[in-house]
Amino acid sequence: MLSELEGAGDLRDESAFIEWESKVVAVLRSTFGANSPHVSRFSSSVSVFPDGMTSGNRIKDRERYRLTAASRGKAEIRASIFILETLHHDSPLDGASIDPELWAHVQGLIADDDWAKVPAAVAIFVEDKARSWAGDPRNSKGEVLVGKGLYTQVLNQSGILRMGGQQSEIEGWMALGSGLAQAIGNVDRHRIQQRSDVRRYAMGVLGLGSLLLTQFRYEHPARVQEAEAQAQADTLEAEGE
Repeated sequence: MLSELEGAGDLRDESAFIEWESKVVAVLRSTFGANSPHVSRFSSSVSVFPDGMTSGNRIKDRERYRLTAASRGKAEIRASIFILETLHHDSPLDGASIDPELWAHVQGLIADDDWAKVPAAVAIFVEDKARSWAGDPRNSKGEVLVGKGLYTQVLNQSGILRMGGQQSEIEGWMALGSGLAQAIGNVDRHRIQQRSDVRRYAMGVLGLGSLLLTQFRYEHPARVQEAEAQAQADTLEAEGE
């Protein structure tokens, strides 16, 4: 899809340019994540502004400005395609084997071979999703729940994101969430580990994070969809201000 958009035709026409820009942003967001630097860099690159000498013909000048902006945007598309092709050839992981949103969040680190930063990124992302999907629960003092405290509240027998049918299953999922926060998050958020097996370690953490997110989506699809829709609406409202 990105290859097709990179080879778009005449973008001097304003409506064609806007349609092309919107399609590229949609593809980049679905591929890399809404908050990815790939999205922001493309959006910045296609800003249409006066560039160089004017001809005295406002229509012709605007057409030239759009072509210049499109050229910058296509360069960003080619860079994104290169990253995707590199990831495809060098990594056994992708959005089909790992939770798509989590993959979009960490694939830049993997592309840069920065495996040491992946565990912390996974722990933070999964915790943020659990908090968001649970409706941002608070403790008795009104403080934001973090780490083990969050997972214990949302995954216990009466928790809003409880997973599993039998008591042992519920406790198991709660232990997995708490374990990610305590065994991984508490360590990797505060220091980058220097270890010879860092890639294998990071892939294990990535698998655990993906497992939790996959199960959240499987057991609570309506809640997840509602929370994601609200988050998207809040983002659009903030962008419009």
